[in-house]
Amino acid sequence: MRPRTDVPGCREVPGRSTAADDFWRWNEHCARVALRASRDQSARTVGVVIPSDDSTGARPLRVLALLDLFCPPGVVVRAVVPTGSAALTASIERWHAGARGGVVSVDVKHDPAPFGFARRINMGASLLLDARADVDAILLANDDTAPTPAACARLATWPTHNALVGAVSNAGGGGLQTVDAPSGVPSAGGLIDCPHRLGGFFLYVTRDVWTTLDGFDEDYAGYGCDDTAFSLDAHALGARILIDPFAFVWHEGSATFGPSAIPDLHPKALAIFHRKHPHIARYTRPLRLPPSLTS
Repeated sequence: MRPRTDVPGCREVPGRSTAADDFWRWNEHCARVALRASRDQSARTVGVVIPSDDSTGARPLRVLALLDLFCPPGVVVRAVVPTGSAALTASIERWHAGARGGVVSVDVKHDPAPFGFARRINMGASLLLDARADVDAILLANDDTAPTPAACARLATWPTHNALVGAVSNAGGGGLQTVDAPSGVPSAGGLIDCPHRLGGFFLYVTRDVWTTLDGFDEDYAGYGCDDTAFSLDAHALGARILIDPFAFVWHEGSATFGPSAIPDLHPKALAIFHRKHPHIARYTRPLRLPPSLTS
């Protein structure tokens, strides 16, 4: 079986065709597992936040279109795109007018301040949670991601209380290190307990956890470490930190079959992280936590 090279995340790289084949077979398996599991799950409303500065709208529209096409009937998606680009509103409104209906609403929130991942995530989540009492969870989706049909279907199976759930990406820069050596084996629902960091590229947070923590820590300007800090704070509150090995999400920033395009974490973000989490001696991938935090 050869991979379809027109699918994001399935392009071939010289010398890596076996990896591409393996990925596509695994994704097809994940899709079958996900669709079987989603049939018996209760309905839920997911508020999706896609921070973006893409003035063309192509990147956030890709995420929205995939969610619109592949989310199962029981999942209602309401989306917000916090952006520094005033040009995004018209293109997203045009797209939504012809959408299938999986994404029932999408708003664009203009933010003229310099890009700050945590601030824009909080801005979008607040807009969703303040306006909609029916939103069960917040899904943070980078605009450089492309959720597979399996990842969209798995949204119907994730908890609606006291949990964070992370997806799996490539094994390079932003990928499988999000699993961070999980403990135990998958539960009946296929989720793995993972009391370490979860990557923020595609991160599902139940409403109760989000509101208790009051969102991401906005001291982290730009990007970097904010998702790790959020995971640690949620774990300290007793929330379940879970990874779903059947939810594969292509991540452009860390190319699925190529080198990572994401530079090293900003030194300022690392300094803030270590000041706020002095019990963690070194920020590594995977994150090495003291035994007291991994039990």
